[in-house]
Amino acid sequence: MEVHLIKNYDEDLSLLTIPSQNTDGPILIIDNDLDFHHIIQKCYRNAQKDNELVLLPSGEKALEYMMEVLSKSHPMPHLIFLDINMPEMDGFEFLKKLKTYSEFKDIPTIVMLSNSESPNDLKRAEQLGAEGYLVKSLDIKNYVKLFNSI
Repeated sequence: MEVHLIKNYDEDLSLLTIPSQNTDGPILIIDNDLDFHHIIQKCYRNAQKDNELVLLPSGEKALEYMMEVLSKSHPMPHLIFLDINMPEMDGFEFLKKLKTYSEFKDIPTIVMLSNSESPNDLKRAEQLGAEGYLVKSLDIKNYVKLFNSI
């Protein structure tokens, strides 16, 4: 799994160096690929983490979820993994909208997920405030390793 480290990451994929408002908060996976959701769920169970895993199928649903965070219906997320390529509202648009709310500016880690290794996508993710950029892997062991590092 190729990880482009934008800021605050150790080379071993550790995300632990990033301070968080809510380390007990849920980990959000925002991706329209439901098969990817199943893979991530399995990997997350194998990593035996305590945080709730919240799978959201679109940028729109994720934005709705985050509005419910504002109303205290859901806890502040610890970490967000965000797919870039989604219909209607892509990951970049979601991140741009999310960052307009001052309450969300300190969510410690937003990692963009993509099949693209384009330097332009990496640069755009950084400009929008993403902490990292992961090129999706076909090897599920890499996701277990990533979750274990959180």
